[in-house]
Amino acid sequence: MNDYHYIKEKLYKDSNFLLEDKPLVFKKLIKNPSDLLTWDDIERCINTPEFFNFDIIDKETNDKIKIPEYKKAWVFNKFVQDKEFIVEKVTQGHTLVINNFGFYNKETNKFLAIIESLFYTDAAMHVYCGLTGSKSFTVHEDIPSNFILQIEGITAWTVYENRSSSIVASGYRPTEKEALNFKEALTVDLEPGDLLYIPSRSYHVAKPETKRLSISIPCWPKFNEPKEYSSNREYYTINHNT
Repeated sequence: MNDYHYIKEKLYKDSNFLLEDKPLVFKKLIKNPSDLLTWDDIERCINTPEFFNFDIIDKETNDKIKIPEYKKAWVFNKFVQDKEFIVEKVTQGHTLVINNFGFYNKETNKFLAIIESLFYTDAAMHVYCGLTGSKSFTVHEDIPSNFILQIEGITAWTVYENRSSSIVASGYRPTEKEALNFKEALTVDLEPGDLLYIPSRSYHVAKPETKRLSISIPCWPKFNEPKEYSSNREYYTINHNT
């Protein structure tokens, strides 16, 4: 069982986001990362595709591979992605992304509840997983600030001082030549239980060194949105033994 009081205290004490926004690493923050995610969980998600949305990152081009979709009986008003195709691509060494994993179990909700209680944000959770030889995206930036939690394996991360301005469109990927001129702000090999913080729109890149499981936690500012859009992190149970 993870000590969530310790996690919350450590995140609060070792960061100072009011006065500076820089990449940070919290080593061995999570004692039992497998409480949040295992390969069995990956298989359950793939085999219930009507409840999840998947992306696959090509190990050769680092771009997304289109996943075939079809209509499924008793799943109305949406297409379902082909689970056989997904398993085939993962087995071939491509990276699988499972989007919107945050409500999966008690532990994922507890962890996001910590982030949302400490910071003025609504957080999500996406899974990145791949066998040995899988790749991630090339150097890029993301609009939301992001926490990366390593669950299994080792991934080399570089976060740059270079950022994309909020007055230009997001999504640009620098060329290799452009990236060579970037200045490194932080480099780290993330190991199981480590947490990395990436500031909003900071250019960064991940290079998995082994088979890996990791979790991405993008954080959007609340912007005083209506209550109906807020996350409810309580895990409700039914007293069915009466």
